[in-house]
Amino acid sequence: MQFILFSKTLKTLDAAGHIAKAHAIGIDGYDLCIRPGFTAVNPDNIATALPAFVADCKKEGLAVPMITTNLLNPGDPAAAAFFKAMDRADVRLVKLAYYYFGRHRGTGYWDEIAKLRRVFEQWQELAKQYGVKVLYHTHSADEDGPNYMGSNAAGMMHFIRGLDPRHIGVYLDPAHLRFEGEQFDFAVAMVEGYLSAVALKDLELKWDDKHYRVFRNMVFAGKGMV
Repeated sequence: MQFILFSKTLKTLDAAGHIAKAHAIGIDGYDLCIRPGFTAVNPDNIATALPAFVADCKKEGLAVPMITTNLLNPGDPAAAAFFKAMDRADVRLVKLAYYYFGRHRGTGYWDEIAKLRRVFEQWQELAKQYGVKVLYHTHSADEDGPNYMGSNAAGMMHFIRGLDPRHIGVYLDPAHLRFEGEQFDFAVAMVEGYLSAVALKDLELKWDDKHYRVFRNMVFAGKGMV
């Protein structure tokens, strides 16, 4: 198992900065965030910057097994460009952005599941071409916004069950699962064969008297309810 850091908070660091940070905090490498505005690797320079970044890290004994993206549409030319760069850099896991279910619109849940299933079938085909695996992350619902599709393991299996686990995988987040009320061991049992990454994250649930609802407070790992 590799202990890697999601680099979302390291937006301004170049490759050398990432390497120095990794050595300073004692991690094995990175889940590299590749989104607009990031210095080291971004959607505009990924073709050359990702292989170079990975090579620099490898020289320092660091791994980059995974990237996180804003990708949602497998038909977008950017998706193929990302996957091609991943293949060249030998990065085999890619985390997508999120699909939502609007709780106030007149769309049926199972209709949305059918649509999302077709999308993931397309992701599977693209992933096969480049030898990568597409990951989807369990993210709990926001009180004031739309629900996340696949917010827990049970929901995610509605649209990925039966797909090829060599190219479609589950990224379980135990903090978000706790907020959704799904026990981690139960979630693992449901996604058996698809489990590809696990977040090290923790939270406390507290009652908000003012708004009469439960809210989540993210805390250091080991200090909360996970």
